[in-house]
Amino acid sequence: MQISPSKSLRFSIIVSIIAWCITTLLSWSSQNIYPLHKAIVDCDTARLNQLINKGADVNELNNHGLTPLQSSFALHFSLRREILTKLIASGAEVNKYSKNGWTSLHFAAQLRDTMALRILLLNGADTSLKNPNGKNAHQIALEVINVWRNIDQKHDTRNIATLDAFSKFKSSPYPQKHINRNGGALYNNKYHYIFSKLKIQQKELDATSNALWILVVLLLWFMLKAVLKNENSRGIKILFNNLSLVVWGYALWFGILQPFFVASAYIPSLSMYPTLTINDNILANKRYRKIKRGCIVIFNPEPEQELNRNVYVIKRVLGMPGDTVEVHRAKLLIDGIEQTNSSRNGIALHCWLRRQLGFPEGEPMRINNDGKLFISEKEIPLSQLAEAIQIPEYKIKLISGSLLINRKIQNEYYIFEDMDYDLPTHVVPENKVFLMGDNRNRSIDSHIWGDINIEQLEGTVFCRYLPLSRMIWFD
Repeated sequence: MQISPSKSLRFSIIVSIIAWCITTLLSWSSQNIYPLHKAIVDCDTARLNQLINKGADVNELNNHGLTPLQSSFALHFSLRREILTKLIASGAEVNKYSKNGWTSLHFAAQLRDTMALRILLLNGADTSLKNPNGKNAHQIALEVINVWRNIDQKHDTRNIATLDAFSKFKSSPYPQKHINRNGGALYNNKYHYIFSKLKIQQKELDATSNALWILVVLLLWFMLKAVLKNENSRGIKILFNNLSLVVWGYALWFGILQPFFVASAYIPSLSMYPTLTINDNILANKRYRKIKRGCIVIFNPEPEQELNRNVYVIKRVLGMPGDTVEVHRAKLLIDGIEQTNSSRNGIALHCWLRRQLGFPEGEPMRINNDGKLFISEKEIPLSQLAEAIQIPEYKIKLISGSLLINRKIQNEYYIFEDMDYDLPTHVVPENKVFLMGDNRNRSIDSHIWGDINIEQLEGTVFCRYLPLSRMIWFD
C-alpha cells in the first residue's frame, strides 16, 4: 500500500493540531483564573501551601460566588478538614457570605459535617447568621436531620453528633485571629489577572472542549479515509465502515444531541423513589420543553443546593410561579391528642408505624384522605394497628399528610409516603419553581433550599430507559 501526502491530509493534520492546542490552552487558562480554588478542588495541598505563601487571597470569590473556604465543602469529609484548618489559619473569614448568601457554617450544617462544624464554631462562626431563606445554620441542620432520620445507625449517629456540635461548641465571643504572614495580599501572578478577565465558566469550557475533541476525532477519521483511499482489502473496508458508524454516532451524540437536545443521567439516590430508584438511567428533553406542574425536571444546582457541580439534580415540579404551596404532616391522634416525634422516642411517624406492624423499612406506606392505612397498596385494618400498639381501636385516628397548591389538596399517586413535616404557606416568586422529590421524607429539596430559578432547569425527563425491565415514557 503506497501512501502519498495530499492537500486534504496536510490540512487535516494542521487543523487537528490547532484544535488540540486550543483545547489545551483553554484547559490551562481555566486553571489560572482561580488557582487557589483549583488547588482545593484537586486536593493539591502542596500547591495550596505554595499559593498561600505567595500571598493568595484566601477570601476571593470564584465564578460560582464561593470563597476558598466554601469551595472546600465540595471535597470528601476527611480531605475537607485539613484544608479548612489551613485556610482559617491563613486568614480565611469564617463568616463571609457567598454570592448567594450562604456562609461556611450553613454549608457544614447542610452536609452534617460535624468536624467542620466544630472547626468553624471554635474559630468564631456566627450561628445567628441567616441564609436568603431566613434560616440559620442550626435550623438548616435540623431540616436535613429530619430527612436522614431513622435510616440506619450510621446516619443516626451523624445526626446526634451534628446536634452535639451546636450545643457543645459555641461561637467564640472574640474576633477571629488572622495569622497570614503575608497579610492576605492579593495573588499577583500576571496570568491570574489576564485570565480572570476572560471569565471562562467551567460549563462553557466543557462544551468547547467537547466540540474541539469531536473535531479532532472527525479530522482523524478523514485522515484515515485518505490513507485507505486506494486500499482494496475487503476486510479493511468492512472494518473501516464499522469504524465510520462509531465515529459518526459519536459525533452525532456528543456534538449535536447531548449539547443541544438530550441530556442523559443515572439516578444515584432514593429521593425520587418509587418513580426512580438507584441506577435508573433517564433521558431529558433540553430543547422543546414545557415546564408544567407534575413534570420531572433535571437542573443545575446552585452551590448551596449541591456542591458537586458535575451532576444534575432531579426533582418534580410542584409549584409554578405565583402558586401558593403548603405542606401538612401526617398525624396519629390518640384520644384526639397528636402523637409527636418525642412521644415516639424521636422516630418519624411512618417508620414508627412500619415497626409496630412488623413491616420492613422499604415498604411504601400511605394514609388516604379517609384515614385508611395502606402498605404496599394493601389496606391495613385499623384493628390490626390497634392490636399492635395496644390501644383501643375507637381511640385511634390517622390523618394523611397533604400537599396543598393554591389551597387545593393534591392527589399524588406517585409519592412513597405522606410528608412527615410541615411547611407554612409559601408563595412561589416569579421566574421560580418549587421542586420536591417523590420520596418526600428522604428528599432534600425546595422545602429546605427554597425556590429554584427557572433558568437553572436543564430539561424535562421524558424516558427511563435502563434497566430495560423498568423502561417507561413520561408525559
